[in-house]
Amino acid sequence: MLLERAREVEVEIFQPCTASRVLTENGAVSGVLTSAGLMTAPVVVDATGRAHWLGTELEIKRRVHSPSLVARYGYAEGALPTLDPSPLLVGNSSGWLWTALVRPGLYQWTRVALDGSRIPRDWQPDEFCDLVPRGLPRGVDVTWRLSQKVASPGWFMVGDAAAVLDPTSAKGVLKALLSGITAGKLISAVTTGSAPADEVANIYNDWLSGWFVSDADQLGKFYQSLGVRELGMRRDGTP
Repeated sequence: MLLERAREVEVEIFQPCTASRVLTENGAVSGVLTSAGLMTAPVVVDATGRAHWLGTELEIKRRVHSPSLVARYGYAEGALPTLDPSPLLVGNSSGWLWTALVRPGLYQWTRVALDGSRIPRDWQPDEFCDLVPRGLPRGVDVTWRLSQKVASPGWFMVGDAAAVLDPTSAKGVLKALLSGITAGKLISAVTTGSAPADEVANIYNDWLSGWFVSDADQLGKFYQSLGVRELGMRRDGTP
């Protein structure tokens, strides 16, 4: 839907297309070398998610704010009427499990262990025993982390490319959209000459890092209510 809307407003889309190298000129980002050729731009936006592609290219480290966390998730087909009315989130000091009907006849589960235990690759919830697994369960790294810098004159990071919290924060899609919208507005201010690039980058850095710290603090309080003491942000913004 988002791609179709982008096409409607005449955004030029290259698909499939992969980035191979960031281009710099006089120490500043000036574009990207891709499988579709050389692309230059006054501002490059990294929306590569957890791949953190631009940050890796520029050697910008990410600060970790939690123990290592992996979300395991899978899908199953069949009928589970108890889940049909609404999703279910159950948690305790060892972790949490989210289960839901995602489309007629298809259910999803997501589990994160908070006690350091490893979730077997073939694990699924007991209540899914009468369902037929659809594909193999997968895992994704949801360790809390924030890039030490998320913008600078010539480039911005948005969504998970900039910061990651685990799914309990329930704002992943919202953050992706709002960070993109905010970056777009700030980039417009730079390209139209209404604001200097370094000032705009500082505004975005402060805004996104402040949002991360606030959400991490709220998430830490939620986990503390479950009896988990290792997660959370101190007032100085450290884990």
